[in-house]
Amino acid sequence: MSVLMSVLLCEANAQVNEAHAQGLMALSAREVERLQHRYDTILTEAEAFNPRRPRRLGTRGRIKQSPADNLIARLQQHRDDILHFITDLRVPYR
Repeated sequence: MSVLMSVLLCEANAQVNEAHAQGLMALSAREVERLQHRYDTILTEAEAFNPRRPRRLGTRGRIKQSPADNLIARLQQHRDDILHFITDLRVPYR
């Protein structure tokens, strides 16, 4: 997942830089949707390879999840913030 996500974000940054160089204020809606769909697809595939740990009978509290699962959850939860640079070209890619 990390390689695919890294490639996606680098490609998105290159597209944003190209749009910026052309004087555009935003990527096309179609391109934004395509990048968001690829982002979601990468996370969906990552979830399939890193399933959540199930609750065992008789246990209480939160279930400790793997670092990969925690990362996937954070990337899903903060999707709009992470991809904000593709919808607003004033936001720098970091």
